[in-house]
Amino acid sequence: IYTALVKLISPYPIFISRSDNFADSWTTPVAINPNPPARCVGPSLVINEDGKIFICWASVTPQPPFFEDYISFASSTDGGINWQITNNIFDANGIIGTLPEKGSIRVNGLPRMAIDKSSGPRNGWLYIVTTDKNLSPAGSDPDIILHRSTDSGQSWSSGIRVNQDPVNNGKIQYFPAIDVDNSGAIHIIYYDDRNTTSDSAEVFISTSTDGGDNWTDKVLSDHRFKPKSIAGGSSNYQGDYISLISNGNKLYAYWMDDFSGIYQIWSKIIDIPTSIDNEVYQSVISDYYLSNNYPNPFNPATTIDFNLPNSSNVSLKVFDVTGKEVVTVLNDFVSEGKHSIFFDAAKYHLSSGIYFYTLTVNGYTQTKPMMLLK
Repeated sequence: IYTALVKLISPYPIFISRSDNFADSWTTPVAINPNPPARCVGPSLVINEDGKIFICWASVTPQPPFFEDYISFASSTDGGINWQITNNIFDANGIIGTLPEKGSIRVNGLPRMAIDKSSGPRNGWLYIVTTDKNLSPAGSDPDIILHRSTDSGQSWSSGIRVNQDPVNNGKIQYFPAIDVDNSGAIHIIYYDDRNTTSDSAEVFISTSTDGGDNWTDKVLSDHRFKPKSIAGGSSNYQGDYISLISNGNKLYAYWMDDFSGIYQIWSKIIDIPTSIDNEVYQSVISDYYLSNNYPNPFNPATTIDFNLPNSSNVSLKVFDVTGKEVVTVLNDFVSEGKHSIFFDAAKYHLSSGIYFYTLTVNGYTQTKPMMLLK
């Protein structure tokens, strides 16, 4: 498990720490960029299936008015010991400051990153979402902007405007969170006031099934609220406590608002097949596909989905961390289409730990990790 942070010590580099024992203890944080060219804020990291770490952060202007000037990026293939760093992968014009319309709450445009692990045509693509304004394609009001990389961060697309309300309409979107589901669809949630007055907000979700080229917006929350600073907090912060997690065939959205009169955590669970265009699932069935198991971690059972474009002989095996085969889950002729396999670790008396399951069919092989946690 990895976590990243910025220590409030000049020159404000990015630090990373690692846990090898389920977060019981952590390594001493080590700076990955000890002498950055600008103050760093808001690190966000993801890990590919081969263990490669990707991290991004915003770099802030040295003179007031301070704002996020550009996004930086780094990657590591050896568990965070050595890093390849690019200090400016694309320009930003972040929204550090206040929103007078919303009780003068303090806000930022810090980046959030996600990775596609779907085993589909966009497997391995990286996505970074920010909140920008006055920098195309963002308008004069805060907009949610996405950049993507199809080559592990070596190059990045130009900005893509996620929220689909009219540009420069005076409406405010801020604090996005992002994740990619098992089909490769991108989902982004954020606060939005397009349907209400400027002193209020609700939570929207935007979804793209084609790598970010096209988007569909929907209202996610069932109520609106009037943002304000947290009682007892400092510097007028509402707090960017918003998150989106994809697991199996569901999305788990979390955010905070004071609809009840005090700030509380709100949540909504979304069934993915009913929330996005079914075309993405049809495209998946046209090719081989192995899903991430769900739930994960699990105890004692979990479900593994896979798709076959043609009827074939299929092998599905489970291995331990040493590479030793521990279970043959499936070795049979299977018809084309989508299939779900229920795997009960209790039947095989497996101990807690990380395991890997491998699908082999007609020369296609795909491996995914899973964690048994008793």
